Amino acid sequence: MPRRACLALLAAGLLAAALPAQAGPADRFRTLQDSLDLRVRLSSVTTAYPHALPAQAGNIELTARRLSGTLLEPGQSFSFLQRLGPFTTRRGYREGRTFMGNRIATSIGGGVCQVAGTLYDAVLLAHLKVLERHPHTLLVPYLPPGLDATVSEQGGKDLRFRNSTAQPVLIRAHAADHRLTIALYGRITGPAVSLHHQVLEWYPTRTQRLPDPVLPRGTERVAAPGQAGCRVRVWAAVRTARGESVRPLGIDTYQPSPRIVQVGTGPPSAPPPAPPD
Repeated sequence: MPRRACLALLAAGLLAAALPAQAGPADRFRTLQDSLDLRVRLSSVTTAYPHALPAQAGNIELTARRLSGTLLEPGQSFSFLQRLGPFTTRRGYREGRTFMGNRIATSIGGGVCQVAGTLYDAVLLAHLKVLERHPHTLLVPYLPPGLDATVSEQGGKDLRFRNSTAQPVLIRAHAADHRLTIALYGRITGPAVSLHHQVLEWYPTRTQRLPDPVLPRGTERVAAPGQAGCRVRVWAAVRTARGESVRPLGIDTYQPSPRIVQVGTGPPSAPPPAPPD
């Protein structure tokens, strides 16, 4: 698409509709990047997901494909739920791990929060304006405390931000081989931003021993390993030609998750049969 035509469509708010419907995320990204000359990388964040089961990994990769090629005009806002939801089986999502209070459970779309958290960090590093963000109830394995983001359609928790720059911002997202990378592109380099966190207090895990009539008496099984929680302070250091400033990002609290041990109360296991004479 010629750049002049692309700019005219962008100004009219019609650029996304003008792209071919069959264009994949890579084609969509390259078309917009070339047409609008958005070649300056404003930020890039990579997280790993070796912890994800195949269905959860699939949710991450599907969400990344749908996110890639998203263009934000100057002043335009982005809503994770509106842009990428709903997370249903009809739209290709499957069950993955999620947090329910201080426990690990499963839900349709489990894993999309890793995309939200990775995007959140990329947005902070690009110095865009965050409008809404929520932490998980438990610590996540792929980002430092205080730098994650959860989304929930039922709970009304969204990740929202605004392109607070004077240039278009283009999002590239790619997930494969258990690595997710999200990068933001523009035309002009912004301020240098670094993210920092300080754990103010740790909350130790505790052990819950629950009777299990299925397990033979005298046996035990660890059903959940548990993990500590914490309270953490987070801030961004922003460096420009005029000097460095600190932007507080708040204080988050994460619950500890209990270590659950199932204690057998069922009949003892039958002894093995005696060997034949």
